[in-house]
Amino acid sequence: MGILNCGMRGHDVSCGDIVSLSNQMGELGVRHIQFAPKKSFKDINWNCGVMTPGFGDYIKGELAKNNVRVSVLGCYINPVHPDPDERRAQLDWFKANLKFARYIGADMVGTETGHVQHLDVEDKLRAYDIFEEGMRELVECAEKYGVTLGVEPVTKDNLNDVESTVRFVEEMNSPNLSVIFDPVNMIDGSNYTHQDDIIRGMFRELGDKIDILHLKDFNIENGEKVPTLACGGILNTDLLFDIMREKKPFIDCILETTNEQTYADTLAKVQEKWKS
Repeated sequence: MGILNCGMRGHDVSCGDIVSLSNQMGELGVRHIQFAPKKSFKDINWNCGVMTPGFGDYIKGELAKNNVRVSVLGCYINPVHPDPDERRAQLDWFKANLKFARYIGADMVGTETGHVQHLDVEDKLRAYDIFEEGMRELVECAEKYGVTLGVEPVTKDNLNDVESTVRFVEEMNSPNLSVIFDPVNMIDGSNYTHQDDIIRGMFRELGDKIDILHLKDFNIENGEKVPTLACGGILNTDLLFDIMREKKPFIDCILETTNEQTYADTLAKVQEKWKS
């Protein structure tokens, strides 16, 4: 049952403006995108003040000409930046994106949760406290604007496994907090043989909170994870899709590591796997 609503990241194609991006998505048959403004259009002075209702309506209108919507507004900040002034600037930038999301019709504003793998235990605990403080501020802002904030767990970050993500979601206790699930981002050279437990655990513990799937694949080379296109590696996609067909039969899925040359072929492989 269901369909996998596949889209892609806007910055994975070579387009210099929103009209070109919209037309490219239309040619590829993409119906939703993860749109990270700073990554897609680097010649624009992306500051909080430029993100006006008029600008948002313009972006939304151009995408709508090709039946494209923004499923995720990508605002990938570092909420534990060591410089307090820079950290404050990034939190304020995220708040501006939460407000901007309404103007462009985005379903969610998404971020990763701060790289901490290089820190010792004490500094990791301190980083988590900083992360929690900043994210609570952002969650309250999301509630104010009626927008969803999506967090994406990654093995190297503050939220790096099922347990840490569950803890955070319970601490925030907000209907406006959601999870972006990228199975490959939660797998590395040390835990890939336990990938089935990770996939099952995420849906068992956080299934109600998972609203977006990021999909790619991976192989292991010399003990290290090497990302690859979806359905091109050793990710247990059969298990993932079996659970999704039951629990998330119409979820929006962003195909990562694709571009205008590889998207169609990757999409065909994913859809064939989904149907089988």
